Amino acid sequence: MAEKVIAIHQPQCLIRIAAMMQIMGCSRTRTYANLRLVGGQSLKIIHWAWHRLRYQQSGSSLIDYIKKNKLNQRTAAKQLRRKQMSAHWSRHFDNYYQNYWPEGWTVADYCRKEGLVQSSARRYLVDFPFIGLINPFVLKPWL
Repeated sequence: MAEKVIAIHQPQCLIRIAAMMQIMGCSRTRTYANLRLVGGQSLKIIHWAWHRLRYQQSGSSLIDYIKKNKLNQRTAAKQLRRKQMSAHWSRHFDNYYQNYWPEGWTVADYCRKEGLVQSSARRYLVDFPFIGLINPFVLKPWL
């Protein structure tokens, strides 16, 4: 089974799950649970946003980019081909991150208030764990 890669702090700094398991002294399940507590889903979003940016700048074919960057995940092609968010989701992105996220609202709370389907909203809205650590507006063009 291929190891999954998670970006920590800077997308260039990649840490493999096996290494994290060794560092934490935990099982794979416990390691994933610990990463979720510190925003594991956020790290995954940042990882793919960074690769979409790099892919767009590279001028490489999709297959060449995946091979060159050793992206063996089954979703790599789908993630890299993803289109930018629509105007509808762009408005929700701006509204959530300007008005609700700073107040501590979760994506789930925002979706309930706005009548949005959570699974759709989570493609663009993420419960980044620490306000000030991540600026969602820097990532917006590649989400």
